Amino acid sequence: MDSTAIAVDARPAGAEYSTTYYTGWPTEQDARTNPGRRRMRPMGHLLRPAVSSERRCDDRPMADTPPLSPDELRLRAISEAVATVDQAELALQEAVDAAREAGDPEDAILSALAARAAAIRIVVRELIAALGPTYVAAIAGAISKQHAVEWAESDGPMPDPDAARRLRLAHKVMATVARERGDDAARAWILSPNPDLGGDSPVAAIKRDRVRDVTTAVDSLLEDRADP
Repeated sequence: MDSTAIAVDARPAGAEYSTTYYTGWPTEQDARTNPGRRRMRPMGHLLRPAVSSERRCDDRPMADTPPLSPDELRLRAISEAVATVDQAELALQEAVDAAREAGDPEDAILSALAARAAAIRIVVRELIAALGPTYVAAIAGAISKQHAVEWAESDGPMPDPDAARRLRLAHKVMATVARERGDDAARAWILSPNPDLGGDSPVAAIKRDRVRDVTTAVDSLLEDRADP
C-alpha cells in the first residue's frame, strides 16, 4: 500500500534553540550549517576560577596584605608550634585510648610511651640535682615538691603539658648559662632577682610563662650586660 509523504518543516519551533546565535538552517548551498556554529560563544570562561564581586564590578586589584614584622613572625611561629604540639598530644592520647580499647597489653603500651616519658624524667632529675625538688616544683607550678620527686621516678606520673614545657625551658636556660659560666653561676643566676625581669628571678618568670623575657635575660647575661 503506497503512503503519501508529508512535508515537515525542519526548523525548530518555539525556543528549542536560542535565536541569539542562529545563523540559518541547512540549505542546498550549505548542508552543514547549524545554529551558532560560527558565532558560538567560547566556553573557556566556565573553566576559569571565579573572581570576587569587587573585582568584577570595577576591575580594581585586591589590596595586598602588608608583610608581617619580625616580631609578628616570631609570635606566629610560637603559636603554630603550640598548635602542633597540642595536636600531637591529642593524637597520642587518642592512639593510647584506641590501643587500650582494642585490648592491647598495658605493658606494651607503656613500653611504646617509654621514650617520651624518659626524656622528661631526665630533665626533672637533672633539675632536681641542680636546684632541689622544691624549686623544680615551683618552676612547674606544682603545689608540692613531692610532685617533682614523683615525676623523676621511672614508674611515676608524668607532668602535665604546661608543667613539662616550663621544666624544659628551665633546663635549657640553665644548660646554656652553665656552658658559659659554670654550674654554680647558672644556679645562682636562675634563683636570683634579675633586673632584666623587673626584679623577678628567672625561676619566677618561667613559672609565669615569660618565655621571651627569660630568653632576653639569658642573652643579656651572656653579653655581659648583667651579672649572674
